[in-house]
Amino acid sequence: ENLGLHSSWNEAYSIMSKDSKYFMLLNNDGKIYPNTLNSFVERLEQDDKIGAVNGIELKWNSKLIDHAGMLFDEMFVTNPLSRFMNVKSSEKKEHYISLASAVLGMFRTSAARKWGNKLFEEDMFRHFNETIMGARLWNDGYKILFIPKVSGEHLTQLAEGSRSFKRIRYALRGWLTLLLISNSKYKNSLFMRSHMIKQLLNRLMRDFNFINSKEAIKYYFEVSAFAQKKAADLIKRKITVDLYKMPHLKGFQPYWMFPRFVTRDSKPDMTFSKLQKKGSIYLPENVKSS
Repeated sequence: ENLGLHSSWNEAYSIMSKDSKYFMLLNNDGKIYPNTLNSFVERLEQDDKIGAVNGIELKWNSKLIDHAGMLFDEMFVTNPLSRFMNVKSSEKKEHYISLASAVLGMFRTSAARKWGNKLFEEDMFRHFNETIMGARLWNDGYKILFIPKVSGEHLTQLAEGSRSFKRIRYALRGWLTLLLISNSKYKNSLFMRSHMIKQLLNRLMRDFNFINSKEAIKYYFEVSAFAQKKAADLIKRKITVDLYKMPHLKGFQPYWMFPRFVTRDSKPDMTFSKLQKKGSIYLPENVKSS
């Protein structure tokens, strides 16, 4: 029986050996390089407050970086670091990140067990479960570490219809729900609504197709209603997120506020070292001296 991705992961997680110290979430769009597991386990063994680790993930069959870790900004938009850079120019030092990838990240079992027998919200799709895992680890006092080792390859947007309205709807549901359970000053702001509109406009402006404008408007209100209801449920279950307990980009990236046809050829300078040098990264107290 095909249970779907997150239900299948929950099922596997529920029967995982009680002796398992670490786990990874396998996807059919990821390729793990040799010795990655050894490197990850070795680093996790050195510090029991590291809740997850992530290496350099490459584009499929390429030497270009998909990301060298990811950071939230204060709008909880996920920003991949070093994207599209050649692997030879990648970061050479460890640094802290907001979340570990569900494709090639490794997680500490004892940290995740604190959330119960299920890892994921089965009514949430796309990246919500991946992103909230990172936020919850930081909120529970764990750290998430980037290791400067090429760990594998990721075939992004493998799923059929990855640019469809359905895909955008699920992505926006997850992003908005996470923002609403946080203490970000941008939740319920005009910037929040601008980001939602921008994502829908991206789809409408693809090939200058405005035929589905009514569908976009419908999804805007559907996403808002769903996220409000889901956020209320999570808050009732005491699942909330403190942005200031995790590393993140200060403010938000104006890059995300413009339609795709304007920004597709311009990429922000998103290497950790340069962002840190510019003072763009917030680090919580428990890692400032690390």
